[in-house]
Amino acid sequence: MALSRKGWGGLALAVAVLAAILLIFLNRGPSSRTDPRLAVVEQRVFIQTIRGQGRLQPVNRHPILPRVQGTILRLAKDGETVEQDCPILELDSTPYQEKLDGHLRRLRQLKAEWDRDEKKALKQIRQSQDVVESQKLRLELERLRLKELERGPTEADELNKRVALENARSLLDARQEELRILEELRASGFVAEAEVRQKRLEVEEQRVQVAQSDVEYRKLLRPDPVKLNEQRLKVQESERALASSEEKVKLLQSDLERARNRLADDRSEEEKEIKEHTKEIEATRILAPCPGIVLHGRGRWGQSLAPGREVHPGSEAMTVCDMRKMKAVVSIDEGRIGRVRAGQTARILLLGSTQRTCAAKVLKTAEKGRDEFEEFNAATRDLTGKANRQVFDVEVELEDTGQNLRPGQRVEVEIEVCRLPDALVVPRSAVFRDGADGAWVFVAADGSPERRTVEVLGEDPHACAVNGLKKGEQVWRVRP
Repeated sequence: MALSRKGWGGLALAVAVLAAILLIFLNRGPSSRTDPRLAVVEQRVFIQTIRGQGRLQPVNRHPILPRVQGTILRLAKDGETVEQDCPILELDSTPYQEKLDGHLRRLRQLKAEWDRDEKKALKQIRQSQDVVESQKLRLELERLRLKELERGPTEADELNKRVALENARSLLDARQEELRILEELRASGFVAEAEVRQKRLEVEEQRVQVAQSDVEYRKLLRPDPVKLNEQRLKVQESERALASSEEKVKLLQSDLERARNRLADDRSEEEKEIKEHTKEIEATRILAPCPGIVLHGRGRWGQSLAPGREVHPGSEAMTVCDMRKMKAVVSIDEGRIGRVRAGQTARILLLGSTQRTCAAKVLKTAEKGRDEFEEFNAATRDLTGKANRQVFDVEVELEDTGQNLRPGQRVEVEIEVCRLPDALVVPRSAVFRDGADGAWVFVAADGSPERRTVEVLGEDPHACAVNGLKKGEQVWRVRP
C-alpha cells in the first residue's frame, strides 16, 4: 500500500532524529572501556588470505586424439566413469585390414616368385660353372700340346723315325734287286711282262714311302712353325672361351645378387607397409589412459559423437579426466598476485549442497596475465570493452579429492599468503594511511587520542597485523 505525503514526511523526520543522535554519540569522548568506538589490541595468530571463486578441473586431462581416420563403431558415453585400459573408442578397421591383407598377399607372392627365380638362376650358374671347369681342362690340354711342340721330339721319337727311314730304304733296295732279277728272267722268257710291271710299281711305291719317311724325319728334327702357330691360336681360343665363361658366371651371380637386393627392398617396403597398417588397426581401438570420466568433444562441424560418425586424425574426439587429482582455477588480480606463490597452503570450499571444505595447496601461477573481461564472449566484450586490469590464473590442487567431485563444480578458494604466530591485531578500520606518512593509528591514552605510526605486517578485509603497539592498548576504530 502506497504511503501518503504526510506518512513520507513522518518517516523522513524519524530518520533525521536518529542520525542526529548517532552523530552526538560519535562526537563525544569515550566514557568507558566498553565504548564501541574503541578496539583492544589483541595478540594472536594472524592469517592473511586471498579469496576467489573458481571451478574444479582435473589436474591431469588426457585428450583423446585418434591417429587414424575412421567410422565410429562403439564409444563410451559422455560423462561415463571408466577404469584404466578400458576401451573408450573403437573405429571400423575394415579399410586398414583390407590394405594389410593386400600387402600380406603381395609378400607371399614375392617369396614364391623369388623361390622360382632363385632355383632357375642357381641352375644356370651351376651349368656355367661346369662349362668353366671343362674349358679349364681343355685349356690345360692345349697348353700341354703347345709345350710339347715347343720342346721338340724326344730321343725315342727320333730313333723311331730314323729306324723307319732306314727300314724303308732297305725295303726299297730289296725290291729294286727283285725287279732286276725279274727283268733278267723276262729277257730269257721265264717271267711274264705283267709280273715285271707289277714289281716295278711296288718299287715306285716303296720309293715314295722312303721319301715320306725322309720328310717326316726331317720335320721331326725341325718343328713346323705353322703347327706352332696353330697350337698357339688354339690356346688363345681356349683362354678366351674360359674368360667368357667365367665372366658369364660372374654376371649370373651379379644378377642373382641384384635380384636378392631387389627382393630385400621389396620385402622391406612391404613389411614397412604391413607394420604401418598393423599400427593403424591397433589405433582403431583406443583405451583409457587412466581412470576417470569421459567427456565427449565436438566433431569438425560441431556435431556430437555417435556410432557411424567420422573422426579425423589429430582432432580431439574426447577427453578422459583423471579424477584422482583435482584442482581449482581462480583468477587473482594484478594487485594481489605478487603475494601468491606455488606451494602455499589453501582451503577449498565446495559450494552447493555439500558445503565441504578440503585442504589444498597452490600448484602454479600463470606467467602472463590477461584482461579481466577477456573470458567474456565477443558480443559482451563489444559492450564492455576492456577492463584495463590484468588477472592471473592460479591453480590450486586438492590434497584429498574424496568422492562425488566433478569437473565444473563451483568452489571458493582461500589461499594463505601470510601467517604470523604472535601478531598484534587491530581492526582494519583503525589503521589510517597517507602516501607520505605511511600508516598510523589513534591510541586512546589518558582519555585523549594519541597518533602513533605503525608498520603494517599483514592485513585482510577485517583486521591488520601491525608493529608499534602493545597488547591490551585501545585504538580508535574511527578518526576521533
